[in-house]
Amino acid sequence: MIVAYDATADWELPTGCAVQAPDGCPPGQQITLKSYPEALLFFLKQNGYVAKAWLPPEAFEAQSPSADGPAEESFDQTV
Repeated sequence: MIVAYDATADWELPTGCAVQAPDGCPPGQQITLKSYPEALLFFLKQNGYVAKAWLPPEAFEAQSPSADGPAEESFDQTV
């Protein structure tokens, strides 16, 4: 998806909410999504298509290993 989308496209991205509430998003909990990949990942996590703790492989490459071991071990990828 990253190579297929147009990063220069000027379209309005949806907003998200940090919590799930039946009556809409409470004040102060709204999330501004900055890019299509970020908005897509948020949607996939909120709707159970991927685990909420899952991160794309690029996120692991951007992190340096900690004293506890590689960054990959610190993320729970269970549903």
